[in-house]
Amino acid sequence: MHAKARSRKELIKEIVVVHSIFGSKWQRMEQSNHLLSFVTNIDGGVVTIHTDLNGISLLIGRLVLIRDQLVKGECPHTHLHSKEAVGDELSTTKLADQPNESSIVHQVKIYGWNDEWAVIHGLR
Repeated sequence: MHAKARSRKELIKEIVVVHSIFGSKWQRMEQSNHLLSFVTNIDGGVVTIHTDLNGISLLIGRLVLIRDQLVKGECPHTHLHSKEAVGDELSTTKLADQPNESSIVHQVKIYGWNDEWAVIHGLR
């Protein structure tokens, strides 16, 4: 069963509200000491993720919140930022001895799309 079709304006308003809720709910956890780095190779074709228990818990928590909103037929999103991008969710470390680890990612955007909006945006 699909959720009732909503206008783009209604969905954008809802996404902003959901994003605000996510940000406030996870703010305390994200200030803890954790490792969560995304690093790409030179051409950006490969992403490597370095994490520890706290970092993977942060990421899983964000993904669970997105999943819960998708179950309701919504289209949530969230952002993870490094300190250089005015955040504290991402660390900025990479392996020193790996020449394929070229660029540290300073912002990760995670979007959840219901079936309707995935088709509208050409993702399916």
